[in-house]
Amino acid sequence: MVEAVGAGVDRFKAGDRVYGQMIHPPIGEGSYAELVTVPDSVAIAEAPHSIPLSDAAALPTAGMTALQLLDRAGLSEGQKLLLVGATGGVGSFLTQIARARGIHVIATASGDEAAARVKQLGAAETIDYTKAPVEEQFAGGADALIDLVNDKTNFEKMLPLVKKGGHVNTTQFVADKDHIHALGLRGGNFETKGTPASLDALRELIDNGRLTVPVDRRLPLDQALRRASTGAALACRTWGWATARGATGRRGSAARVPRQPSPAGRRRPARPAAVRDRRHADGRGLHRRLADRRRYRRHAVGNRRHRHHRPGRSHPIGDRLHRH
Repeated sequence: MVEAVGAGVDRFKAGDRVYGQMIHPPIGEGSYAELVTVPDSVAIAEAPHSIPLSDAAALPTAGMTALQLLDRAGLSEGQKLLLVGATGGVGSFLTQIARARGIHVIATASGDEAAARVKQLGAAETIDYTKAPVEEQFAGGADALIDLVNDKTNFEKMLPLVKKGGHVNTTQFVADKDHIHALGLRGGNFETKGTPASLDALRELIDNGRLTVPVDRRLPLDQALRRASTGAALACRTWGWATARGATGRRGSAARVPRQPSPAGRRRPARPAAVRDRRHADGRGLHRRLADRRRYRRHAVGNRRHRHHRPGRSHPIGDRLHRH
């Protein structure tokens, strides 16, 4: 909920229900706060009217990723999509959006319970990868592949299952474009770009009843922070600034995120360890989420491939990240 707006802000007014993604500078990583100031130029938009803000908070990052992946694939009604990693947040939204567009989704899942869940979301077929490798159970002929989980070796095993001229994408940044092109395919690595337009499209899908937010459980803000700091999968469902009130301020203003005391009386950093969770632990993803990607791409925490930074030397970004 917008508490106040600064001079020159015309997109929003006090009292607006908003949701979005604010994980880039100048705001910072994460969004655990009751009040935060953000530029109105970031990816925020009017929130869905048909669901609580606490549910809408789980939608922006995973939802925009799903929507943009499907747009990138360029599939038409009736075409086949092989979706690897359908049971996570992105996969759950992607399956539903694909169904709404009339796309035939072939989803991987682990066990009968997971298969039933993704079928309920809209998958036409499921493949239990615990019984045998996907490539042994699926004869091929998919028009597109979206892989949300595999490493390079297993991603490349999926490629022959796609028709010539088909589109393939991975969110794990393991694609070799030359190899993909040699097989007569298109695509490669994929990175989400948060935009108000994507958020508007998601809102319309939600309010039209064509998309739901599968909620595992709801937690108070202090418990969500503790849960996320453990790296638990639940963290992705509790992240999202719409879980708390938000204030849209002047352009260029930085986030004001208060520190919260832990149960033991210690002060918890404003940005928890969750900012270095699964997306950052491998030293690749952190600064892809920064505004100046080209300059800082090789400055990720723990990335020893960076040619100019050595242990013991001062690093303006690395030092700031480690001073939590």
